[in-house]
Amino acid sequence: MTASDSHVHKGSVLGTRVVMEWSRPSPHSGSRSVSLLAQDRSRVEFVEPMASGYQIERRDLKKTITVHTQRRKYQERPIFGLMSEAEKERFIRSGRHWNKRHVRPTQSPSGKFRIRTAYELTKEEAMFFGCLARRWKTTSRSERVHTNGFDLTETVTDAWYFDSEQLAQRYRGFSEKLVQKGTCYITTNELPMIEEIGQRPTGLCVRSESKIVRRYSIGNGDVRETEEIHRYEISGLTEEVFDESLFEVPRGFRRMPVFPSCLTMARADLWRWLQRLRFSLGRGYAYLTR
Repeated sequence: MTASDSHVHKGSVLGTRVVMEWSRPSPHSGSRSVSLLAQDRSRVEFVEPMASGYQIERRDLKKTITVHTQRRKYQERPIFGLMSEAEKERFIRSGRHWNKRHVRPTQSPSGKFRIRTAYELTKEEAMFFGCLARRWKTTSRSERVHTNGFDLTETVTDAWYFDSEQLAQRYRGFSEKLVQKGTCYITTNELPMIEEIGQRPTGLCVRSESKIVRRYSIGNGDVRETEEIHRYEISGLTEEVFDESLFEVPRGFRRMPVFPSCLTMARADLWRWLQRLRFSLGRGYAYLTR
């Protein structure tokens, strides 16, 4: 479905509505999100009972906005990928007094965390929503070695990615700039050793299935194994005309402070990454690669 140019009037913008579905093991059996992509801006909202707001990305203003609808508040953070090094340093420096009081000193890594990821573009192609997509196979292996055992996780992902050029021709409001590319690893005070083989997929992922197998040892020497299947799929893709107010803070909402730090930068990038990519979470520090 496409929108006519005659329907794009002042105060509106041509864009693409993307409905995404996730399914994963209980207790979080699944969820849905709706993304509005409009050239240099986007809005992502999760459609579930626990959702309490939405995220706006304004690349034209170099910032993201988190809107808390129930609290009638919002937070603004810069998009660090669009900032110069000098701008990043100024942002972090502006929070030096808060960091001195509240941020604990960085500790030396206590161990190593090895991650090896291999990407493979197959020869298979298929049509989704009238656009070409290519099939990718990705295998990721992460390993931790502790004094009292080991923890090994292997993830095999079978996914289809749109050809961005064809997608932009059919859905004129779409921009590949709004598709975030990155990998997130969260560790417990460990030094990540990252190895990547092959070229990463490009474009918007339309469908994927990941099989995650984890093997780990416990205190008495026993080895346990768990297995999970995570699925993701775009269930709706339409070209529409959006009111520009959808990408702005609602009137009457109060701005919340953001305390500038490296952790703030990681949190901002982590949120954007979680919207579009598979993830594996633990407790500790976030290391983001691009």
